[in-house]
Amino acid sequence: MDLFETAISQGIASAIVVAIYLIVIKIIDTKKEKNAIKITNELLEAISKISNFLDNVINNIIDKDKDKCKNAIKNSFESARMHITEYIVNVIAKNNINDNKDNIVDNIKTIINAEFYNTYNTLSMYTINGINVATILKEQWKNDLIDNTIKLVYNSKLDKETKIFSYVSKLSISFENYIIYINNKVFK
Repeated sequence: MDLFETAISQGIASAIVVAIYLIVIKIIDTKKEKNAIKITNELLEAISKISNFLDNVINNIIDKDKDKCKNAIKNSFESARMHITEYIVNVIAKNNINDNKDNIVDNIKTIINAEFYNTYNTLSMYTINGINVATILKEQWKNDLIDNTIKLVYNSKLDKETKIFSYVSKLSISFENYIIYINNKVFK
């Protein structure tokens, strides 16, 4: 007890109390920092989970968009092929192609142009890997198709059935090649 009285009289006790107070405050601050670090780590972990979730959702959307694009490419060309084939078959089978040549040639150009730009319009809705799919269509395809169609329709060496069969086969092969070409350019 003598020691305690001496300490109080010399002011050592108040220094000890202040030291204890400072130690307790430091311990409390350290616990607060640990809680703050813990909260920060939990927040970072939650943000990371949300980021991973959004990445998965975006990747799924992109994959579905790619599938939709592949289907759009195929369906738009198949639709164009069907419409062009239907018109050409009717022209060859039912029209006197020599008497209506100017009208038939104009109609061939019109329907092929219309189907080309319908396909262009459909494909312009898709951008995959930074490429707008419609930009891969080649204007030359349309021009070649018009020229080849007119040549085949007015090929006097072939009968109607051979013209029809030949045209349907050539058009199907050409359009299948276009589909493959576009898919290869877009989905490399």
